[in-house]
Amino acid sequence: MTEEYCRKDIGNELIDIIEVKNRTEDLVKQLVLIWERSVKKLIKFGIDNYHINEVTVNEQNPQARMFYEYMGFKVYKRTDRDEQGNLYPLLYMKLEKA
Repeated sequence: MTEEYCRKDIGNELIDIIEVKNRTEDLVKQLVLIWERSVKKLIKFGIDNYHINEVTVNEQNPQARMFYEYMGFKVYKRTDRDEQGNLYPLLYMKLEKA
């Protein structure tokens, strides 16, 4: 959070910019938490009901890799190109049995 404090005069109304920014940051944090919970539930549903045990992740997306590792997947193969032959390295991940 920034320590700056700014007031802006919009017509006859003073607005505390830091308050607006803080509310926005809180909203974004809440939306991220909701998204994370929803995606976790969706992946768990796929694992439980459709026996999904493999995913493919773009290596250039470390957040995706960390997320799937958190969900129990481990990298078992890496390629320099994606399935269309483009220069996007892929990580193939399998669900580790608990």
